[in-house]
Amino acid sequence: MTLEQTLIKAGLDEKQARIYLAGLELGSATVLQISKKSGVKRPTTYVLLDQMVEDGIFIKSAREGRPQYIAARPDDLFRRVHEREEALKASLPELAAIMASTKTRPK
Repeated sequence: MTLEQTLIKAGLDEKQARIYLAGLELGSATVLQISKKSGVKRPTTYVLLDQMVEDGIFIKSAREGRPQYIAARPDDLFRRVHEREEALKASLPELAAIMASTKTRPK
């Protein structure tokens, strides 16, 4: 299994995985540099990087007036995945109760 496939299983989509790997390799980089390295079109890279900054997968800073992006450490990414898993596990009883209250269920 490739690193990209592992990241996809961890919850990233294919383009996010490629962007994250490019960010790890580049260190601090601009959108253009990340776009070229990842093979994801620049406009898409802008959108995905903004989402990934919100999710804590990238850190945004400014150098010489230009935005720079730095990939979060892999252990931070692992912690994020673990937190999502714990949140889902905590809601399982409530989700099961909703399912139990429905009259028709798929067979």
